Amino acid sequence: MQDIAADRARIVAPPPVIYLGILGLGLLLEWLWPTRLLSWSLAVGVGLAILVCGVIGLAAAIRTTWRAQTPIDPYKATTVLVTDGLFRFSRNPIYDSRDASPRQGAAAARLAASALGITLVEREVRNVEDITRGLKGLDEGDALLGIPGGVTSGHYEAMIRAANSKRLPSIFHTRTRSTRDALLTYGASDVDVARQAARVLDKILKGANAGDLPVERPTKLTLVINLKTAEALGITVPQTLLLRADQVLR
Repeated sequence: MQDIAADRARIVAPPPVIYLGILGLGLLLEWLWPTRLLSWSLAVGVGLAILVCGVIGLAAAIRTTWRAQTPIDPYKATTVLVTDGLFRFSRNPIYDSRDASPRQGAAAARLAASALGITLVEREVRNVEDITRGLKGLDEGDALLGIPGGVTSGHYEAMIRAANSKRLPSIFHTRTRSTRDALLTYGASDVDVARQAARVLDKILKGANAGDLPVERPTKLTLVINLKTAEALGITVPQTLLLRADQVLR
């Protein structure tokens, strides 16, 4: 199970219907309470200018999304996070306002799963109730994959306990107090990332231009295997994997 569902926008109606509805509401209000802030010719000119800008923006957004090979249809799942073109000026893509970090992690998991022939059973979680419902569906899968970021960050222990109670292996991004009972963790240390961020912040406070600093990524990924959990789950960890581990908890 993942910590988010397939990247689909939760819309109440197709966007064109929403836009036309707002336009219709504006026309109705104008008919009921007419105002004349602008002359008719100026109002038409401003309206046409806004319309043209909107069409140009829509065409640019469609082109950027098409080049990224991800659907613009909000009823279809996205495949990549689009951050160039007009999207670089917005916090997130047009129809998905969720945290970008787990969405990027989910996209990477989908690519890996496709290459390995693994089927992902995804669950969207935005609050504790969603997590509870998602964990009740663990029987649908063979393992639990926790992707960092979003609301799940404060509930790793509960997720791992639920997986262990069903004798399912769980995998998380790094070993912390809250993930210590997971079967396996693999990723950058949160402590190292914090230290790395502190070094960058120190440079900025000393006068460096943030825009001139290179983007830094973690240089070390740590693999930790918990053999106590493996034994409780009845799982035999291959010796080849144990040899590659940075730390083995016995």
